[in-house]
Amino acid sequence: MLEKKPNETIQEYFKRCYCWDGFIEATRLIDGLTEVEKVQSKKSFNYLRTILGESFINHESRGNDELIQYLTNNTDWNRRYLIDFTNFLISIEKQMKFPNLISNLKTKPSETLCEIKLMNKFQKSGFNVEVYPNLNIGTKIKEADFKLINPQNNEILLVEVSISNQSYRLQKADAIFNKISQTIYTAPNSFHISFAFLLHTNIATKLLDQYLQKIEEMVKRVTNASSFEKIEIENHFKLGISSDSKQVDYLEWCKKNKIEPNTMREDFIDDNQIARIEVKIKDEMKQLPKDNMSLLIIQNDFIFYSSQNLKKTITDLQQILFEKTNIIALLITSNITMAFGENSTMEYQDNFFIQDNRTGFGGWYLIIWNHFCDYEISEITKEKIIRTFTSFK
Repeated sequence: MLEKKPNETIQEYFKRCYCWDGFIEATRLIDGLTEVEKVQSKKSFNYLRTILGESFINHESRGNDELIQYLTNNTDWNRRYLIDFTNFLISIEKQMKFPNLISNLKTKPSETLCEIKLMNKFQKSGFNVEVYPNLNIGTKIKEADFKLINPQNNEILLVEVSISNQSYRLQKADAIFNKISQTIYTAPNSFHISFAFLLHTNIATKLLDQYLQKIEEMVKRVTNASSFEKIEIENHFKLGISSDSKQVDYLEWCKKNKIEPNTMREDFIDDNQIARIEVKIKDEMKQLPKDNMSLLIIQNDFIFYSSQNLKKTITDLQQILFEKTNIIALLITSNITMAFGENSTMEYQDNFFIQDNRTGFGGWYLIIWNHFCDYEISEITKEKIIRTFTSFK
């Protein structure tokens, strides 16, 4: 972050840092970026400032909004991600529905970010992408989320993207994440610390209040002494907090505990993910025409945590998919990356489980094919889809 000026109050410092100009100016302080990347990063912020609006980032917008988190994360890998993200937006900005995409990015950031990430990946693997193509479904005109065109054979796939709803248990976990992050971020000089949090179980409110007091005291010690501290409460949670000067200790702790640096997540099992995905498939089928081959994509982080047998999960989902005669494949995506993990691909009966553990760019994916689809996909298009996620670009 930027240096605090003499006699500047915390509120004044916070306001100066958390605006477009503050994040652009902070680029010069980010270790790990080359001078060329710093220039590119500033250009990407200026472009995003233009399309999102001056008021999109301000000192009151630091929160759990996924897009705000990307914009306010001053790490080298995140700035590289934003450069890549911006370059993709520039490549499609002349499309007729581009203004609609940006409007949705501001009002529905999580779902629209998922769409943009996927379109970017497909475009990198050689597909042409079209944003929000019109569809004729009965007497109604609707829109798909995007269309893929393979320029090698002009094969077309309509794509619908959805985010699977959280269970009450996971919603409660998110509320805990919000309280933890708020406690840390509202502490004086919290701009100079990093933290990672792993939740083992949902914590009762009264007990959580006690933990929050301890965390608040911990943050003060870390910022005052420029240190690294951790709290590890068996079967409850693990939290590591570090000043800028103790990153080595912090990263070693993250690696030991298999927690991605600068993330918050839960590791408990939610057993109803197959049922939730089945409901999503039924809902999304209403958005797609029956006279065209389609690809259905559902973002669901939790199925990867809850599955004790991934091959059985693939089999269960495939049985659901076999009933949908216009869906050529189901793709389950996630934002999961495993700290310090290797990229890998597992093939099971022509389906794929892919672990792309590149920080900022990766995710875990299931590609499940429908062998009973009414439409036949060419091998060249099928291989291109697989390569989209297994080339780790």
